[in-house]
Formats: sequence, C-alpha cells, structure tokens
Amino acid sequence: MQGIVSRLIKRYEKCTDDNVSASPGSSTAISGPSTAHLGPSTDIPKQPKMSIKPFVSSTMVAEKKKIDNAVAKFFYSTNTQFNHVEHLPNRHQIAGDLLEELHAECVISAIEYLAGTNVTLSLNGWSNVHNVLIICMAANTMRRNISC
Repeated sequence: MQGIVSRLIKRYEKCTDDNVSASPGSSTAISGPSTAHLGPSTDIPKQPKMSIKPFVSSTMVAEKKKIDNAVAKFFYSTNTQFNHVEHLPNRHQIAGDLLEELHAECVISAIEYLAGTNVTLSLNGWSNVHNVLIICMAANTMRRNISC
C-alpha cells in the first residue's frame, strides 16, 4: 500500500513540475497540473440550494388529533389488529391514550343522549378462536340506537 502512495506522490510532483504548452500555432495550450483525474473542477458554478419547504405541507396539532382519532376509529370499528399500524399514531397510542380518550367521549355522548329516557340493555357474550371472552352490549331506546 505504501508503494502505491509513494508512486502517486511522485506522479503528482511530476505533473506539477511539467508545465507543457502546445506549439505557438495550435489553439490549445496546457499549463499547470492536469486536474482530469484529481476530482471535480472548482470552476463549475455552484447552483443555489433549494429549500424543500414549498413541497411540504405542515399539519396543525388540531388536524393531527382529528386524523389520529379517525385512524383509531377505523381500527376499532374494523377489528383490525393494532400491530398493522406502521406510522403515527403507532399501535401503543391506539391501544392506550386514543382508546381511553375515544371511550370517554363515547360514554359521555351516551349519557347525554340517554338522560331521562327508558333504555333496554342487551348483552351477549362469546369467546373467539383464541378463547378470549368477548362481551357485546347494546343500548336501545324508542328514539334510536346509540352508536359511538
């Protein structure tokens, strides 16, 4: 390896010492060291750096919350496994904070809607293929059924 380095140094010194000019009648002249194999030329004008800001749309906090809630409701209503989530909101948020928040909203809306009315509560229970107990509760009124 050291032999290659020493040969490159000698070649570079030889190239810098030889200032070769063409004959006076020719239109091309070579002066100074050759930069053909030394890397990009510094004479090329640099293009201005462009910003990515015009191509990016930002999401406000309120919009993000609405989107997260819509994604969470999709997963809850379709019984999709939470591990299918790849990006924000992640599966931990869907199974944790978002679930508790949307459950609380559903309970509050049910209480407000059912205040002062007669209600029939229907319960059904079964187990899935993994022997996990599932209970379904439905509240029915004379006005309409509740869905959150």
